[in-house]
Amino acid sequence: MWRANLSRNVLEVTVKCCNESAASAGTRAFVLNNYNDLVALNPDFPFLVRNGIDIEPKFKVTYHHEVLPKEGGYVLDIPVVKEEILTGKSEEEVEALFKKLVDAGASTPQVSTVVPKPIATALAEDTYGGHAFKDWPGPALGYKKAALQERLAGWKVA
Repeated sequence: MWRANLSRNVLEVTVKCCNESAASAGTRAFVLNNYNDLVALNPDFPFLVRNGIDIEPKFKVTYHHEVLPKEGGYVLDIPVVKEEILTGKSEEEVEALFKKLVDAGASTPQVSTVVPKPIATALAEDTYGGHAFKDWPGPALGYKKAALQERLAGWKVA
C-alpha cells in the first residue's frame, strides 16, 4: 500500500548510487527490483535515479509542507528536503528505510498553490473589483477564484 501512496505523501525522490561499488549494492538492487512497480503505481511522480562513479548512495526526499501566510500578502508553500545515507545497507534495509520515509510524508499537507501579492489583492476586492479582477488568471491556470477567496478569507493582505 505504501508504494501507491508515494505520490500522495512525497513531492519528489532522488536516489543516488554508484554502478560498481559494494557500498551501493543494496541501493542498486532496490532500484532494479522496485523502479518499475513504483513508476507504474505513480506514473506522474518524479522518481529520479542518478548514478555516478564512487558516489555515496543516498535518498533525497522532498516532502510537502504547510502553507504559510507572509507579511506582504504572499502565501508560501515551503517543501522540506530530507537526505538519508544508504552506504553499506542491504536491499531489505534500503526498502524499509524508503517505506519509513514515504510513510513520514503522510503527516505533511499536500502542496498548495502559491498566490502572489497581485492575485491575493485581487481576491481581497469584491467580485467586480475593476483593474485587479481583469488580471485574474484563474481559468487559464485552473484556479477557482471563489475557492481561493474562501481559503484566504482570514488573511491580511498588505
